[in-house]
Amino acid sequence: MEDLEYRKIEQRIAILEKALKITLSDEKILMRLKSLEEEFAKLQATVDELNKEIVGLKIENDLLTAKISKIHSLTNNFEVSIPQNKIQPRPNKIINQGDQFLKEYNLLLEKTGYEAKTARDAFIEKYKVRGFKCANVDERINQPSLKAIFENAETVQRGDYWAIPISGNKFKVVPNVKNYTENYHTTRAMGEVFNSNFQSGIYNKIQVEDAAEFINSGNSWTLCKAGKIYLS
Repeated sequence: MEDLEYRKIEQRIAILEKALKITLSDEKILMRLKSLEEEFAKLQATVDELNKEIVGLKIENDLLTAKISKIHSLTNNFEVSIPQNKIQPRPNKIINQGDQFLKEYNLLLEKTGYEAKTARDAFIEKYKVRGFKCANVDERINQPSLKAIFENAETVQRGDYWAIPISGNKFKVVPNVKNYTENYHTTRAMGEVFNSNFQSGIYNKIQVEDAAEFINSGNSWTLCKAGKIYLS
């Protein structure tokens, strides 16, 4: 009899333990669901903030588009003037290119490499070119207003200026320089020998529109007439 009662008690205890386990499991599920609800609420808040930012950006974009449209409508009503210190477009025709040597010289400047060296040597030989330079470059560095002194160069190739004889001691003169810089324009006196469109910086192309004229006397060269070059 006692064994029977004991087994009944064990069965009841087992049923209670099982019920307790189910209850604990339900509580864990509820806690997890609550945690997920909280995370979802946070995500929803973030989405709401992003939507607000998107709306704000759209408003800013609409305002910017309206301003750009207004600017376009205003600029269409007037022409933009070119500042005076900008290089003006080069004329379609070179002003004074009647001399055959000047035509050949301008073509010579367009050549490069070995072809250029060969063409330069042929040009020097054909026109009996002489070379001279500004002899007081060092003094003019500190005193740009100092009058330039022109004297024979050691060789034709080392001369900043090439002189082509035209009659007696009178010569037509063109620049012998690859890149025209501030140094050539001021210190080496090319700004005095040639009128040009020089502003500042470096120009890697030179077109001679009118040769300068010099008179030679031994080692000395005297400018008689300024020439004209176009730089680009």
